[in-house]
Amino acid sequence: MATGGLYGSSTANAVIATAGAESNGLYGGGVSFGGSYFEWFIFKESASQPATPTGGSWSFTTNTGTAPAGWTVQPPTAPTNQVWVSITLVNSKSTAALTWTTPGLFGVVPNFTFPTPVTGAPGTNASVANSGTATNPILTFTIPRGDVGATGATGATGATGTAATIAVGTVTTGAAGSSASVTNVGTSAAAVFNFTIPRGDTGATGATGATGAQGVPGINWLGTWSSSTTYAIRDAVTYNGTSYYAIAASTNQAPPNATFWDVLALKGTDGTGTVSSVALTAPAMFTVSGSPITSSGTLALTYSGTALPVANGGTGVTTSSGANSVVLRDANQNIAANSFNDSYSNIAASGTGITLTVSSARRYTVTGSGGQVFTLPDATTLVNGSIFEFDNNQSSGAITVNNNSSTLIVSVPSGAIVRTDLLSNASAAGSWDKHSLTPSNVSWSTNTFDYAGSFTSGTWNGNAVAINRGGTGQTTASAAFNALSPVTTTGDLIIGNGTNSATRLGIGTNGYVLTSNGSTATWSASTGGVTSFSAGTTGLTPNTATTGAVSLAGTLAIANGGTGQTTANTAFNALAPSQTSNSGKYLTTDGTNSSWATVVSGASISNDTTTSTNLYPLFAAATSGVPTTIYTGNTKYLYKPSTGELSAPAPIATNGIMLHSTTVSASYTIASGNNGFSVGPITVASGQAVTVSSGQRWLVL
Repeated sequence: MATGGLYGSSTANAVIATAGAESNGLYGGGVSFGGSYFEWFIFKESASQPATPTGGSWSFTTNTGTAPAGWTVQPPTAPTNQVWVSITLVNSKSTAALTWTTPGLFGVVPNFTFPTPVTGAPGTNASVANSGTATNPILTFTIPRGDVGATGATGATGATGTAATIAVGTVTTGAAGSSASVTNVGTSAAAVFNFTIPRGDTGATGATGATGAQGVPGINWLGTWSSSTTYAIRDAVTYNGTSYYAIAASTNQAPPNATFWDVLALKGTDGTGTVSSVALTAPAMFTVSGSPITSSGTLALTYSGTALPVANGGTGVTTSSGANSVVLRDANQNIAANSFNDSYSNIAASGTGITLTVSSARRYTVTGSGGQVFTLPDATTLVNGSIFEFDNNQSSGAITVNNNSSTLIVSVPSGAIVRTDLLSNASAAGSWDKHSLTPSNVSWSTNTFDYAGSFTSGTWNGNAVAINRGGTGQTTASAAFNALSPVTTTGDLIIGNGTNSATRLGIGTNGYVLTSNGSTATWSASTGGVTSFSAGTTGLTPNTATTGAVSLAGTLAIANGGTGQTTANTAFNALAPSQTSNSGKYLTTDGTNSSWATVVSGASISNDTTTSTNLYPLFAAATSGVPTTIYTGNTKYLYKPSTGELSAPAPIATNGIMLHSTTVSASYTIASGNNGFSVGPITVASGQAVTVSSGQRWLVL
């Protein structure tokens, strides 16, 4: 029982007990520690409530858990849907399957919808109404129309001017109760309208309501619409005099387009004016008539027959034949010509790699020696079917061809030609195919094939290769061996003839034995068997047989590697050092010889309450008798005399109870890197204190 009143847990995966006397075992009625339990939260994104999860597991060895399928142990950092949470109680002493709660909402990502804005009556307040829910808001904007002014007197006809333009200037929120207004801060020919939209009257302060869902952000004004700009929801632009705001992300989707844009402010009526003259000019290959028009008439543009120059997007020719003519496709999109030549480069091998581009030559011959590395172009800059060819004409060294990610496509040996074909340009690395062309030292005809080199791999699928071509002329292992073997008669042997080749040794005469004459094997008559056998001084006695098996009797003496005995006990006593006058001693060795030694007395015990470093408690592997080995737990089991702290990674109480005092009798500091817990009620003795370091916790249950 921990009389100090605290249990500790370390964020470094070690548990440190507090100071205090242990009244029964280490922490209670046994010498083992108890279990641990905690609530475990798991998370899942889903538009609707998911089913209650099943499965999952927690390892108290690694302090890590595996969530059920489809669930995560951490909430998502950037959710795009509703987040659901389920909880279970994890108990280190239970092997039962985990039981999870019904999933509940953890967090909600609103799904906004913006219908077409409503134009309100003049003098009314601008408003935003939510006709949806907190998680799926449908926000409708109402913007009041300005008051209609009195009709003014008709002015005199103005001078003819340039076409008028209209642009949106600023949009300002006016004071509550004021009128909406549009002010032209430009000119009559180049109008710039500033809009003032009044704020609604301030209502009476109502009761504080619950915190609402995240409001809709305002618009992001980006000026004139551009086909090259990528627009996000709530981006606002002007186009042809009308202002729009984006209701969906888009690129090159010009307004008006109800899928991507909604009207923010509609363009007003264009101004009036007159045109005094309209003229037309054109390049020299066209003839213009009827220009200029000062009141009414027709402008005519006639082609003169002169070829449109290349600088103006033409070909510069009127026919397509002969040198420098334009290449035309036929109805099947085919082009005919005498020759199409790929660009070609002949280079000497060097230690510097060559990175190809879309504008590089397509065929390469490498001369010299030492090898050459090529890196193929970025495949996304090529068309599928692009071909690069490599001819290795070096005296030695390979051509290494890598894709644009430096991954090997093919290694071309000396004398070989390989063509690479681009199958897919979906990525910079691309997907490449390779095909080897026949080298110059290979030739064949209808039924023959000639190659001076070596076959290093592959499977031969042709007819059996004849012996005079390096084969066996057979199709099975047994027949092939027999075809190559020099033997001709039953009983023949194959022996070497001294010139690194095999020859035949015929069967010998009946009763002859195979012997050696010092230079080769031969058959010879037997010269007889064993006529006598002696076991010397070994202690063994042989029989007198001169043919067949020779048997031995007796016991092998120690001097001959035996024990001279016939039982295990007497054999050990015969081999061990003399036991005379050595009763109670034990057998030991100095590394070379064994001897009897006297058992020494045990170590002395002293009381230590001052050592401030961790010591190693000792324990034995036996419960009775005299232990032969004393053990420690290394850093797995430590004791600090100055504080009474006992450290272990995972204390377990096998009787299911962990005990501690109800009073913290001595001041204690929960150091950085450690947490503590106590089961209440708990009392801190007068004059004592529990100090919790910054970032740590003391939990009283």
